Amino acid sequence: MDDLSSLQAHSGLAKAFLSPSILTILGFALILIYLYREAYRTNFPKLANIPEVPGSLPFVGHLPSLGGRLKLNDASVFNIWTTQAKSDIVQVKLGDQRTLVLSSWAAMKSLWVDQNNAMLDRIHQPGFVDNLGIDISGSPLTDQIRKCRNAALGVVDLTLSLTYGVRVGEFDEEFTNALLDSIATISSIRSSTVSYKHYVPLLRIFPEKTSQTIEAVKERTQRINTLFETYLHKVEKGQADLKCIVSSLGNDKLTLEEIHGTCVSLLQAAPDTVASAVYQCCAWLCSPEGQPFQKEAYDAILEAYNGDRDEAWRMAFREEKVPLIVSLYKETLRFYPTAPFGSRRTSKAFELHGATIPKGMGVLMDTQGVNHDLDFYGSDAHSFNPRRFIDNDSPLPHLTYGTGGRICPAYQISNRIMSAMLVKLILAFDMKPVAGGRLPSIARNDFSDAYGNVQFSRTFDCSFTARNESWLKGVIAAEKL
Repeated sequence: MDDLSSLQAHSGLAKAFLSPSILTILGFALILIYLYREAYRTNFPKLANIPEVPGSLPFVGHLPSLGGRLKLNDASVFNIWTTQAKSDIVQVKLGDQRTLVLSSWAAMKSLWVDQNNAMLDRIHQPGFVDNLGIDISGSPLTDQIRKCRNAALGVVDLTLSLTYGVRVGEFDEEFTNALLDSIATISSIRSSTVSYKHYVPLLRIFPEKTSQTIEAVKERTQRINTLFETYLHKVEKGQADLKCIVSSLGNDKLTLEEIHGTCVSLLQAAPDTVASAVYQCCAWLCSPEGQPFQKEAYDAILEAYNGDRDEAWRMAFREEKVPLIVSLYKETLRFYPTAPFGSRRTSKAFELHGATIPKGMGVLMDTQGVNHDLDFYGSDAHSFNPRRFIDNDSPLPHLTYGTGGRICPAYQISNRIMSAMLVKLILAFDMKPVAGGRLPSIARNDFSDAYGNVQFSRTFDCSFTARNESWLKGVIAAEKL
């Protein structure tokens, strides 16, 4: 009897605990515990001896201050944080990702240079990198990406326009614009803090069927496939340029996907760095302080080629012979960094300031601040000086390309293209602002309205007047032969 009573009591107790109301309460309690954990959880514990920026919010951390939400690019916010903390290295929370932020040349050197072998990965953005495919700039340094980077570095003497052995003029304007738009969209999202979803796991519980990234990648892939098909048709007809990058990479035993990944990454960099930097350089040349410099630059080009204007034009893409032009594009990249901040992820643990930096931690560099470091560049670091790098052969004149194992693989070819474009523009035209038109934006840290990892210059109106119209028509006609 006692056993039966005991069983009945236990059964009644079980029913009470398993009642809908109790289960509902338990469910809510578990959800609250989970949410509380997620609200303050980070992938790594707080690091000792490195200041943490105050103001972190549950779930999102410091993200509300980034991504242009304060009408500032992230690099400017990084600089504010380090200045307020009185430290050139601080730690922040990007959603659940604990991340280091640095903003001085000395701090950059201690990590990007001295710890280069431990800083080979990129910050992982779930929902972005997952949809990107092979990308030698934006992906973690896997064996596959390392193979693609090595191949890319081996073909830096080839122009970006020859990646697929075709020219822009072979396609209509709609095709070109669609390709450029997709590239710009991907650039605006890469390494950016615009989307909370890339950093807050709860927002990724339900995978999205479509997104800005997915649509841009689809569009880019469609256009790249067209380029590749055009290349294959040329091969069949014996018309293909066998010196183009696609042909060259075929000898490196890369898969078709890896070949596309390498070429796409090089194409991706062209509008990001080359076009943006040349455009901003023209903005400065068009400004009141830049207009007198145009004559100095023109004379320097002629002096380098013993007054032979035709030779200077012909050799523009083959060599960088004019020190003043080299200094001009380097200063443009330093003063107006097209990528205002750089991102890395530690590939192995190391010691810093008495703290152990674990493998897999994100590190963000305020490239804008490092490029303008008064301690490194001197008292005129906050001024644009086109002569700054004359007789200065430093292998690291600025950090716009990054440095070390994850330096932009196309930096050499980007430099050559910028030099050539500036030589030809200055030889051909006198650049002046248009009366009553939009003026160029040349202020330090305020030349772009973009808040992602690529700063596209504000548009301006510029009048290009041919220095010698008959000569210009002649050299252009000769190039078409």
